[in-house]
Amino acid sequence: MRTRQLLGTLALLLTGALALGGCGEENSVGTAPSGGGDPTSRAQQVADAWRGSDAARQWHEGFFPLEELAWLPPDAWHSGEDKTAYGEGRFTLAEELPDQSSRGQISWERGGEPLAVEVQSAQATFELFGRTEQSGKEPRLTITGAKLDQQQVRTSRGPAHIPVWYFTIKGYDQPLIRAAVSPDAIAEAPIGPVPHQSDDLMPLQGLKSVARDGRSLTVFAGHGACDDGPAVRALETGGNVVLTASVRGTDDGPCTAQLLTAEVTVKLKQPLGERVLLDAFSGAPMDLRAHRSAR
Repeated sequence: MRTRQLLGTLALLLTGALALGGCGEENSVGTAPSGGGDPTSRAQQVADAWRGSDAARQWHEGFFPLEELAWLPPDAWHSGEDKTAYGEGRFTLAEELPDQSSRGQISWERGGEPLAVEVQSAQATFELFGRTEQSGKEPRLTITGAKLDQQQVRTSRGPAHIPVWYFTIKGYDQPLIRAAVSPDAIAEAPIGPVPHQSDDLMPLQGLKSVARDGRSLTVFAGHGACDDGPAVRALETGGNVVLTASVRGTDDGPCTAQLLTAEVTVKLKQPLGERVLLDAFSGAPMDLRAHRSAR
């Protein structure tokens, strides 16, 4: 079937590349999805999972990062072997790393009370990279030292500075960096992603802008070369807005396997305000702070 073949390929490409009680109100742009499950139920599940959750509280009051908390050296990697070694967690320590935790804080550029956190030791943080010394495989990346420092990250409360460990790697001028914040202080989404995408439920590709009045959003949505483009529906609740992306006009037959991206504007019944913007497919927030308001 053309649609299924296309979406199977898109899945590979895509993976490579918040609520008052009761039901929410739903509005849509484009044609409503049909068949292949109930995307409306998925959107409600996401909204319900976030309502009153620790993640929702952390979004407004705590530490909710909006990016990965590990940073590769700018020149990573020098070879395919080094890249594979990193991916498989193959490291060697040239010297013993500090193995004591300490106390630190997360501070926000836009002000507010800093958040006191436990800072993991260099050894404990290093082990998050997944050392597999017992595997016997070569080559390995050699860690020659570690230094405690700070790194700016994007969070739900704007840019923040967090404690990180800078790990020096033999043969590299710049360090491998990882957050030293205890996992207990890092908020995560209360619901996981959908295992498989379909034409009725696709992952969104990003947020372009939010109108100044907060009543419309422009998002990037993916689709294939042989359909009528993407559609995006909004489920609005008191604490969050859940966006569900789908593909319109799909049918059977051969088709080239490629991912196209289109901009879709979603109208809201109420201004977005402080509500959390969520992707129904991933169950995770979309980054509002990294995008400038439109108009």
